[in-house]
Amino acid sequence: MDDQNTLVFVAFLLVLGDCVNNIVHAKINLHKLQDKDEYFSVLDWKPMSELNLDRFKRNKDLAIRQRRSLTRNGTSTGDGSNTLISSTFYIPDDSHSQAVVSWSGRNSSVVFLLTRATHLYGFVEDSTLWRSEDYGTSFTRINFSSNAVIQFIYKSPVNKNKIILTDQMQPLLYISEDEGRTWTTSQIGFEPEKLYMHPTLENWVLGYTIMTYRLYVSSDFGKTWTLLKEDVAMQIYWAVEGEDENPLTVHMEYQNVMEDMNSEYISCIAPTCIDNTPDKSVGKINFNSLKVLNEYIFVQKSSYTSHDLYVSYKRGPFRKAYFPLNVHPKDFDIIETSDNQVFIAADHKENMVTLYLSDVTGQFYVPSLEKVVADVEPGYLEVDVYKVKGIKGRYIANQYGTIGNTTVMKTLISFDKGGNWVPIEVTKDQKSNCADPNFCSLHIHLTYSHEYYMTPQIETEEGAPWLIFAHGSIGNSLKHDEAQLFVSRDAGLTWSKPSLNGQYRMNIIDHGGAITAIQYSNKELTNVIHFSSDEGATWQEHEFADNKIYVDGILNSPDITTLVVSVFGRLGDDKGRLMVKLDFSRILTRECEQTDYLDWSPGSNISQDNCILGEAVTYERRNQFSKCFNGPSYVRTRPGSICLCRPSDFECDYGYEKTITGGCSPTSWYDHSSIHWHCHEGEMYNKTRGYRLIASNKCTGGLSTSPMYQPIPTPCPVASPRGLMLFTPKTTVALGTTATFTLTQKSGSKLATTYTWSFSDTGRRDVNTGLANATRKYHRFNKPGEFNVTVIATNSNGSAVCRVLISVEANITAVLALAPWGAEVGRLTQFNVTLCCSRNQTDFGPTHYVWRYGDEPEGAHPYLTWGTTVSHRYNKTGEYNVTVQAVNAVSSVITTYPIKVYNNITIVRLHFTPNIDHFSTGSFDWRYTTSQLICLKLSELLYVQSNRLMVSIPQIRPTIADLTILPNQHGGLTVEQVVKELQQKVSLSQIRFQLITADDAIGIQNVEIIKGNITSWVPASLPTVPVSTVSHVHSSEETSKASVPVAVYIIVPVIVIALGALVAVIIVYVKRKHKQDARYSLIMNRQQGMTVLEVDDDDDEDFMGGGENIFESPDGDNNIMISSAHNPTLVMMTAGQRSNSVNC
Repeated sequence: MDDQNTLVFVAFLLVLGDCVNNIVHAKINLHKLQDKDEYFSVLDWKPMSELNLDRFKRNKDLAIRQRRSLTRNGTSTGDGSNTLISSTFYIPDDSHSQAVVSWSGRNSSVVFLLTRATHLYGFVEDSTLWRSEDYGTSFTRINFSSNAVIQFIYKSPVNKNKIILTDQMQPLLYISEDEGRTWTTSQIGFEPEKLYMHPTLENWVLGYTIMTYRLYVSSDFGKTWTLLKEDVAMQIYWAVEGEDENPLTVHMEYQNVMEDMNSEYISCIAPTCIDNTPDKSVGKINFNSLKVLNEYIFVQKSSYTSHDLYVSYKRGPFRKAYFPLNVHPKDFDIIETSDNQVFIAADHKENMVTLYLSDVTGQFYVPSLEKVVADVEPGYLEVDVYKVKGIKGRYIANQYGTIGNTTVMKTLISFDKGGNWVPIEVTKDQKSNCADPNFCSLHIHLTYSHEYYMTPQIETEEGAPWLIFAHGSIGNSLKHDEAQLFVSRDAGLTWSKPSLNGQYRMNIIDHGGAITAIQYSNKELTNVIHFSSDEGATWQEHEFADNKIYVDGILNSPDITTLVVSVFGRLGDDKGRLMVKLDFSRILTRECEQTDYLDWSPGSNISQDNCILGEAVTYERRNQFSKCFNGPSYVRTRPGSICLCRPSDFECDYGYEKTITGGCSPTSWYDHSSIHWHCHEGEMYNKTRGYRLIASNKCTGGLSTSPMYQPIPTPCPVASPRGLMLFTPKTTVALGTTATFTLTQKSGSKLATTYTWSFSDTGRRDVNTGLANATRKYHRFNKPGEFNVTVIATNSNGSAVCRVLISVEANITAVLALAPWGAEVGRLTQFNVTLCCSRNQTDFGPTHYVWRYGDEPEGAHPYLTWGTTVSHRYNKTGEYNVTVQAVNAVSSVITTYPIKVYNNITIVRLHFTPNIDHFSTGSFDWRYTTSQLICLKLSELLYVQSNRLMVSIPQIRPTIADLTILPNQHGGLTVEQVVKELQQKVSLSQIRFQLITADDAIGIQNVEIIKGNITSWVPASLPTVPVSTVSHVHSSEETSKASVPVAVYIIVPVIVIALGALVAVIIVYVKRKHKQDARYSLIMNRQQGMTVLEVDDDDDEDFMGGGENIFESPDGDNNIMISSAHNPTLVMMTAGQRSNSVNC
């Protein structure tokens, strides 16, 4: 369980907690140090049908009994000396397949026994809870409701009286605050699949439900709960005392399972989850990779090419962990994080597992032992390494080696936390059976052998750190089929073989005052326990049951302070479970006195002055042959002394390796410049000479002041600039505006770096030294186009470049709308617009146009184009308003003009005398003015209303003009009469007009009818051109003499001024009318030629006023239609406004 005082024995592997934990293996694993009270023990209960279970059943009055042992090594005395007191409790729950034994806590005699019946997949279906107040001599059943199903027992590590039982079926909690004497029920709104007791605050509990990824918190020991956080992965940690400022900090993985399988590390303060994450820059991390251990926080980030470990030290920013650059770690097994150092194992892509030691920060790792035996699976790693409990820095590990062509396993031991590894020496006599005494040592079965070969686990206890019991073999390698018991009474320095033969489950009690051994076998039965009170020098036997049983475990209090041990086993099949309590109070009857103790130093015979890792430690231990007990109140205190630093207290720093002479030199793969030192420019850092003090070492003085081991104070190196980024609010700006640019740099030197800004529109270059002087720039763009803004950062170690492309576009201040006065029903009519701005610029950038023709049904979408010309077919006569909105990235303008639709119209093409091309410039202004003059002259000569004539001149040579004659609606000449009058006057050369002076008179030589039902003698047709006109307003029919050109220029501004007032009155109405159209002004797809919301499907027919062939004008303008009787209307719009048309 979570409590360090809880011992759990489980019958099946699929216990719910373990089952969920093993669904997805994290890339970072926590190494199991084989503490029985910290994890589930899996029991292999096999049927034994040949046993007659009836003969083991007892009357309830005999369920608790005491019997005197039969002593075979030595003799029993009549006064009861050398005897064990045994008490047997038969568990009546025959149908239950699991049993969980939980000790209440230190200095307590209360023991809980939870029996459970489980489903095939590990879910608990039924349960019974028993409680004992006498170390298991007798048990009382705790009665809950008939439908109660207890899954787990949780106890506060702060107060042993506070206990919570979880029932996921209801769901509810059973809470006790008097060590299980009385219970209250708390109904909760979630399934309590996992509880996390606060390590220092007894009333605070976290509750987690796996299926919904929700984390809850309680501040009153489970009575009430509130939701702390959703989408939480099952990597949850309370604050670490002394490391987290707020004790209510909760570290967790946040994961949105609907998005991806990666997580984020966050921390927050309960109960409202106020965010206090120390560093979020690490970003996405591997799912289930978060580990919070002491002052370190570990996460892992993986890509297709790398699997990087990141570590936060002292809740600081996450830093990438550096391993030797010639290998590529992918999975990690954290062995220990005590004593200011990380001891970790890594599995590499090179198919090799290596142990590493870190510096104080946990960022830089140096190899400790290569080719370590490990259980390696995808995403999972567990190395065959064992930490001797109670002694600092003592480890035993198995390593792969070769003998000839055979791969073997060999055992090594380290007395200085992996700084040096040596074989486990044996005596000369023990080497007698070795083929080569020079390659003969003790090899020990550790976790790997226990998992795969079912050999007993190694046994050490913090209360007796000098004692080690292990199974192994003597020779040149570990033999899997040989496992004899060995004992060390000096923490692994020397070993001996006790008189017991075979394999045994070992237990140490009373601070090493007594040891028990029981046969280890899942196939054989026994009822004999061996015990020793002299650290295994001599052994006695005791029959703890009348008949042999399968032994599943032997238990004692986690702090090994009592004289009580319990044997837990089965009579056979799935029934007949029993628990036998053995009491050594008749063996060790006298409490030890001071004369029974002696001092022992683990550093003796290992190092000078008994110093290991800079400290000389002395333990008080009971004399091996004193017949006395230490008792639960015994406290072993011996202050250690700090040693002077010697060469053995140093190790080769990251990037260095030991030489033959014992020094440290750079490795072939080391590149100082490739390491991110997190050193601020302008400051100093300690550059290594190749040595570093072992992080967990406590030595002072001595060689620590020697220049050889002292780092070199060095200015922080100038690092190449990296992560240069340029920001601007907009990448498209209006012509003439000033843009703001901000420069940032993610890493690298910033003080000694030169930053060169370049603006391609003007060639401007700004050079600044230091990022602070180059962070922000302002620039005014005075010409349109696309321009690069570039920044180059350069220093002595490299350079970086970043740039941003800026589009400069002119503001659209006006729209010149060119469209016909009239259109014919059923035929396409062409419309054209030309954009204007205040500086006569034509580079408006990508511009789209939103058109409405006035005949759309209500609610219809407008028609969108990227071009200036569109066509539309009207299906019935009438008067319509055509509206167009021009939009670019920096502006928007709307204009409206009227159009009349007739059943029939006529178009005549005019051919001029050749001298017209001598005066023609082809520009929009020239064609506009000339069309105006022709319109006025024809209106005068043909005696026709001005609003019936439209003239357009395309930009082609020889110059021609198209005359559109609209039907007569108010009397006057018919269209046929107008055409015949025109033909007659042309034939008589009576139509001439002057451009500026009388010397530049132009005549019409010929006419041809290109649209209409009138037959004539005009010449064959010439190529037609698209028709596009300015809009007009109507006036009464008027016949006047031809005006001189100067009059034309005078009347235009007069009429414009006159209508200015009218424009102001109707502007509000027009804005509201076109409010819905404006919503399309944000459509700016620059890669499409045209975006259509509603498309006319007959654009392939000839255009109104243009015949069959359309010629685009080279300058982007199309022809202009001008009324002969009125001045033309030039529709000008300011940004955000629209204007009505006026008469010429």
